[in-house]
Formats: sequence, structure tokens, C-alpha cells
Amino acid sequence: AALNVSGQFTPLTQGFDLTATGETTDLAIGDPRADAILAGITQLETTAVRDEDGLRIDLTTLESDAASLTGAASLRSGGSSATLNGRLNETSIVLPGLNGPSDITIAGQEDDTRDWTVNATLDAPALTARVDGLIGNIYDLPTVQGELQASSPDLSVFSELAGRDVTGQLSVNAEGGANADLTRILVDATLRARDVTGADLGVDRLLQGPVTLE
Repeated sequence: AALNVSGQFTPLTQGFDLTATGETTDLAIGDPRADAILAGITQLETTAVRDEDGLRIDLTTLESDAASLTGAASLRSGGSSATLNGRLNETSIVLPGLNGPSDITIAGQEDDTRDWTVNATLDAPALTARVDGLIGNIYDLPTVQGELQASSPDLSVFSELAGRDVTGQLSVNAEGGANADLTRILVDATLRARDVTGADLGVDRLLQGPVTLE
């Protein structure tokens, strides 16, 4: 493994402009799934700048043969933002049975009241999901409210992962909110299923055809 850091630092203003690049070969941390992602050559390139406009971090490259990750963050009072984009080229190396690529995106934006709007999407084999949320009062007692939409048009791809034959279709829509100390939790959810089998002994016959639970 190798890591190189270059740049400049301004002691008077405590500002800096740094670039880091690195490379590893067959890095292993003892976790089979993580090791599969880190196999081969993994490359890193990132920059960090702190000046009168705040702190900016760019993850230009974090890439292996199996996956890639890019992102950026800009931190300043009342106007911070962050993005993260990841791709797993072959999902089955960490989740057996799910063949094909998976993509995830996360974006957050702070407003003038220092509340954060957060959006996240997942596009994986036979599974899509989207989360839209608002994190408020973050520097006191944080509150979270948001909406989740998730669906799988073919549950059979999860059979190997579940250790049993699973079939059918499933979708979930949920919205709600909570305080960080869990004194308030509100959830309103709708689950729709069609021809689901393999859920549990004795339940399959109840899940045949279209089923809606609220």
C-alpha cells in the first residue's frame, strides 16, 4: 500500500489545500465481503481545501475492480452540502443471488435554518428504493421525518440469500417521523404484495394474488 499527501498550509489563517493519492493491491481486512470488493488494485484520489469560504472535500476517485465511490462535501454555516455516489459492479459478490450492478446515490443540503434535506436512491438487481427526508434541530434534539418507497418485482432473486425458495412481488410505501430520543415515533406504511411464497409456513396461501396492508 502507498499513500502520498501534498499541498500547502497557511498557519496564519489555518487554511490548507491538500491532495492525497494512494493505491493498494489485494487489501484484506478479514471480512469476506469487504475483501471481495478490495481485491486487486484499489486507487484513491481526494482533495481537501479550507479557506474563507469554508471546508471543501472532493473524493475524486475511490475505485477497485469491483466497486467505485465518488463524492463531495462543502461545509459552511447555514449552507453545507454533501453528495455520495457508489457503484458495485457485481452485487452477487456480497449478496449471493443478486446478479448485476448496484448503484446508490446520497445527497444532502443544509438550509438557512440549519435543517438538512436528504435524498437517497438505490438501484439494485430486482430492488429499487428511494428515501426523501428532513433532519431538523440537528444541534439540539434532532428530529427526522421522511418518506420511503421500495419495490421488488421479482423476489426469487433473494432465494439464495434467504436460504429458501421465495417468489412474488413486493412494494412498500412509508412515511413518518421521530425524535432522536425516541419520545415521538410516527409511522404510516402501506405494503403491497402479489403471489408471495416462501414467506413462512402457513402464510403463503394468504399472500396469493394482490394483497394490501396498511
